[in-house]
Amino acid sequence: MIIIVGDNKYVEFNILLRDNYSYLYKLALFFLRNKYDAEDLLQETFLTAFKAFSQLSNIKYFRTWITRILINKAKSYYKKAIKTVDLNKIIISESLSTEEIEIWDLVNKLKPKYKEVIYLKYAHDLIDNEIAKILNCPVGTVKTRISRALGFLKKQIIE
Repeated sequence: MIIIVGDNKYVEFNILLRDNYSYLYKLALFFLRNKYDAEDLLQETFLTAFKAFSQLSNIKYFRTWITRILINKAKSYYKKAIKTVDLNKIIISESLSTEEIEIWDLVNKLKPKYKEVIYLKYAHDLIDNEIAKILNCPVGTVKTRISRALGFLKKQIIE
């Protein structure tokens, strides 16, 4: 965690970061499937966000803003051909049933653009408008991606 003494805006950054850390860590872990890669991704995200924090015009959009940064950083990891680790290697909550784990394994097989909308919608209970803001795309695109992802998952479950 970055510790800043002085400017209130950066103290506020620390507070917002602390309040959103768990959410961001889970999201990073979902994308990269590896604790160490997720931690590296978080560090890069925090550094980028810290440098640009003064440009954030409205604090109420902090979570959406930093989520967007994290997703862009995760996409960069994919572009650099960082290997993806199976969902089974993530420490899974004991509250998940075997059936739920199997479904998340199928989600893992989706293309990243479908995987991210499914994760944001169902793991974080975000509505389509919030997902569209995070991904910086039209709501219709989000709905289409969700529909296609669910179609793929349904087909896999039936098989």
